[in-house]
Amino acid sequence: MGHKIAFFGATGGCANSCLTYSLKNGYDCVALARTPAKLNKMLKEQGVSDDIIMKKLTIVKGDIQNINSIIEVLGGNDSSNSVSAIISGIGGAPALQYSFTTPVTLDNPNICTEFTKNLILAMNKLKQTNNFKKPLLAVVSTTGITSGPDDLPFGYHILYKYLLKIAHLDKTRMENILNEAAAENLFSKIIIIRPTLLIGSHLVEKGIGYLKLKVGTENSPVSGYYISRADVGEWTFQSCIKQGSNLPLGVSIFTLSS
Repeated sequence: MGHKIAFFGATGGCANSCLTYSLKNGYDCVALARTPAKLNKMLKEQGVSDDIIMKKLTIVKGDIQNINSIIEVLGGNDSSNSVSAIISGIGGAPALQYSFTTPVTLDNPNICTEFTKNLILAMNKLKQTNNFKKPLLAVVSTTGITSGPDDLPFGYHILYKYLLKIAHLDKTRMENILNEAAAENLFSKIIIIRPTLLIGSHLVEKGIGYLKLKVGTENSPVSGYYISRADVGEWTFQSCIKQGSNLPLGVSIFTLSS
C-alpha cells in the first residue's frame, strides 16, 4: 500500500489546507467533492498547479451520504489502490433559527454523525476484501466537549453552550462512534483533533506555522482563544501524514490553539 491519502470535507478550510500541503509535498491524494469545480478553484487559490492537480489528485464526485462514493474514495475492492490515511474535515455550515436557547444550528445538524456511521459501514465492507490494510484516520473535532480537564478559556463556556450547542452535539456523537469503532479493528490509529475556535480561511499563506501552535492532549489540554484553519491543516499534515507512524496505536486526542 502506497502513501495515498483520502480526504473528506476537502472544501472546508482545515481539510483543504491539509490537502494543499499533501499535494505540494508529492503525496497522491483522492478527495470526495459534491462540486469538483469548487475544490479545483480552492486549490488553485492555494497555488497548487494544474500539473500537480492532474498528476496527484483524483476527485470523486459524490457526497458523504452515499456509501458507494465513500468506498470509491477509499480504493474500492482493489487493495493496490487503497489509502494509507483518511483525513476528515467534515462539518456543517452555521444556520440561524428562531430559538432563544439554540439560535444557531447547522444546515445539516447530523452531518458528522452521518458521515462517521457511513465511513464505518464502508470500512466494514472493505474489511471483507482480500489484503485489507488498516489506514490511519484523523478527524477534526472541537474543544468544549471533553470528558477530561476543562479545555476552554475564560468566557467561552457561555458562548459555546449558547451558539455552538448543536454543532457540539454532532461532534460528540462523532467521537463516541469513533471510540466504539476502535474495537472493530478498522483503523491502524484514530486521531481526534480538537482545535479551539476556528478563524480565517483555507489559505495556507495566512497561517502562522504549525511549530508555533500550542498542542495538548485530552488529559493535559491547552487553552486558547482561536486558531486558523490553515494552521490546523498544516498540523494535521505534519503530525498525522508525515509523522503518523510516530503516533500511538488506538485513539489519540490532541487539542490545538494559537
